[in-house]
Amino acid sequence: MRLPHLSDRTRLILTALVLVIVLTVSGVLIPEKLQGKWLRFVVLTAFLIWYELKAYWKLRKSARFWMIFLSLLAVYSVWVGHFFYTKNGLSLVSFVLAGTAQFFCTAMLVYWLLGAGPADVDLNF
Repeated sequence: MRLPHLSDRTRLILTALVLVIVLTVSGVLIPEKLQGKWLRFVVLTAFLIWYELKAYWKLRKSARFWMIFLSLLAVYSVWVGHFFYTKNGLSLVSFVLAGTAQFFCTAMLVYWLLGAGPADVDLNF
């Protein structure tokens, strides 16, 4: 379904918001004493989602891209979420390193499976 009256930027924001809402709603299942950590996890993960979708927005029509992106996001969320659930979370430096590793893995898989290199993405911050 295509919404012709929305710009690409608006579609990017809506897509990122949907993924953030899914993460937030799933946060309801986390015990109340962990809600502060969960909020930090959601905010930092939302930034990662937004930046990755912004970078790969040209590939949004590819089902293979969405499989790669959502699969690695799920692995990242479970792996990092484990530390937020069982421990006191991660430091900001560790969180950034984990996000960078996830972004790098996405970039490598997109390059190998879709042939989309640096010229096909927007890495401007």
